[in-house]
Amino acid sequence: LCDIQLLMITKSEQKFKMIVENANDAIFVEDAQTNLFVLVNKKACALSGYSAKELSKLGGVDLTPKSHRKLRKEKVKVIFEKGHGTWEHIMLRKNGAEVPVEISSKLVDFDDRPVLMGFIRDITERKEGEIIDVLLSAISERDEEGYISRSLAVLDGITARKDAEQALEHSEARLSLIFNSSYDTLGLHELTDKGKLILVEVNATFRNGCEVVGIAEDQYINVDFVKIHTKVSGRSMKQAQELEAKHLEAAKTKEPVTFIDELILPDGNVKYSQITVTPVLDENGKCTHVLGAARNISAEHTASQRIAESEERLKLSAEATGLGIYDWRPLDNVNLCDDRMHEHFGLSPKSKKDRNEYFFSVLHPNDLERVTNEWELFSDPKNPATHFENEYRIRLKKGVVKHISTNGFGFRNKKGEVTRVIGTCLDITSRKDLEEDLRDNVRLLEEAQKIAHMGIW
Repeated sequence: LCDIQLLMITKSEQKFKMIVENANDAIFVEDAQTNLFVLVNKKACALSGYSAKELSKLGGVDLTPKSHRKLRKEKVKVIFEKGHGTWEHIMLRKNGAEVPVEISSKLVDFDDRPVLMGFIRDITERKEGEIIDVLLSAISERDEEGYISRSLAVLDGITARKDAEQALEHSEARLSLIFNSSYDTLGLHELTDKGKLILVEVNATFRNGCEVVGIAEDQYINVDFVKIHTKVSGRSMKQAQELEAKHLEAAKTKEPVTFIDELILPDGNVKYSQITVTPVLDENGKCTHVLGAARNISAEHTASQRIAESEERLKLSAEATGLGIYDWRPLDNVNLCDDRMHEHFGLSPKSKKDRNEYFFSVLHPNDLERVTNEWELFSDPKNPATHFENEYRIRLKKGVVKHISTNGFGFRNKKGEVTRVIGTCLDITSRKDLEEDLRDNVRLLEEAQKIAHMGIW
């Protein structure tokens, strides 16, 4: 009996680890009393930059910039009052980088202790879309893996059996906790001898979604995969079979498979989901089940499309106007420039030179003090300005002098420091030459008029 219970514990632990490690979100479980992480998955390590061992000595406050700790404290207080909460936050990575994230957190019991279970998503792409729109408007018109491990000795006697039963109960409870706390839709499918998939278990997110649209449990539990997706999801037979084939690919290769699924809803809207299918292997290495995890990414997909369209318009606008584009982060000393910027400043894109140092090295001596003073004025934390523009000269090799016009938008932190500047540069040398020619012609005309007034000889 003990051997059977040990096997059940092992299988339960395997299912638990599989669900945690293959979740689409980064999972951080923080002890509410010690304020230390007691469980993290691979996505959590990848997002934070820390190993699982390092995270076990840290807590949520350690991954929060000082400027956002007050907000985190307020949100945690709400979670203790209501039991759950969702908000946008900033995560501080190991390398010091700040990453915009969305946190969905719940207060739950985990191994008989209260913990904060956080599901965290990187929303950098969503935020980058906002910045691209700002720039487009300006130029158009203007690691290690961390796993739960447990060493179980051979148990004998009644006491050992009771311990095994308790361990199994705890393992199943933890499995159920993770399974049903996930904001992704999870479905466990059994692989039949005939190579077909039967849905045998779903989580709360899956079940609640079906209840909302009036789909009873007997319409999907212990039902064939293709039948579910033709009767319930409204797909054609061909579409359902193609979706099943992608799930079976994970069973065949014994490797996780991730893809984007597109479903046209009855109202004509399109729902985009990121689906990860993970094979479940028995002790002999045979695939017996596959776990499907689906996340609704319709909003992210729409944002990605909008970003792609904005980037294309940005590219076309830059090409049409001859604008060079830069993205400068003064506090990090990072300056990203496109090919046109390098062309304007006579520098190869492959050059290893520091872009900021190079800029000041080619800045015309007669403009150096003025440009430096204007930047110091703009970057003053007391200055609320976000937009700046300037004209200056640069002196390149062989004595070539260019006139440059620059426009930029600055982003400030709560201290008023300029953390990022995105903008454009335009070579206006030809325009300046024409203006100089015009001034010369005016001077000649004035001289001619003076001579004309003196008479003819």
